[in-house]
Amino acid sequence: MMRVVVADDETLARRKLRQFLEKHDDIDCVGEATDGAEAVQLVNELRPDVLFLDIRMPGVSGLEVVERVREAPHVVFTTAYDKYAVTAFELQALDYLLKPFGEERFEKTLLRVRHILREGGQPDFSTRAQEAIGESKTLTRFFVRKRGQIVPINVRDVQLLVAGDEYVTLHVGGEKFLVSTRLRILAERLDPDRFIQVHRSYIVNLDYVRAMTPYDGARLQIELMNGNSVVASRTRSKELRKLVV
Repeated sequence: MMRVVVADDETLARRKLRQFLEKHDDIDCVGEATDGAEAVQLVNELRPDVLFLDIRMPGVSGLEVVERVREAPHVVFTTAYDKYAVTAFELQALDYLLKPFGEERFEKTLLRVRHILREGGQPDFSTRAQEAIGESKTLTRFFVRKRGQIVPINVRDVQLLVAGDEYVTLHVGGEKFLVSTRLRILAERLDPDRFIQVHRSYIVNLDYVRAMTPYDGARLQIELMNGNSVVASRTRSKELRKLVV
């Protein structure tokens, strides 16, 4: 039986999660918290397997909850603010549900939760909580899923970031990894001396640029060392040309 605690200051949000959870016979929602302080108390008392945790709550925030509990359960963050997505994954959250989410999106999260619980192992938030909460700092690593595990990837090894509908695809050598956030959120926290957004859908790592060639009269095509190539926008192509000395 999977034991779950839901922490959210919005009554409707808690009700929706409970309705989704109650459809599964192997899940027991053992408690609900309406603020961060109550969430810390419930987690410490009930020691659930999974915590569905809103990031922005009065008093103690969801991120502070993770920092304060004695033994952190596996966490699924829920929030209406996508700027926290990167922080959530730095903390190795199982998933990040952006409100308003529907049952289909919730079920995908639940599949991921079940898989991680079957694999075993305990989450370790304590060593990263303080670092990740410093949201304005430059990113140094991503935590991504690879063959049933959550593994770190150095940001400097990412050659290309490609925007999708709900995810950003990281191109690392010949591999691809999904991060549940938006490209503009990542752009704010990447090293501007190394990464440049060449199009609304692409960010490239300048360390891995093999060549830039004219694509048409105004745009440049950027060839990367892993074989990928993207076409920069007219505005970004103009800025890239300024890098030529």
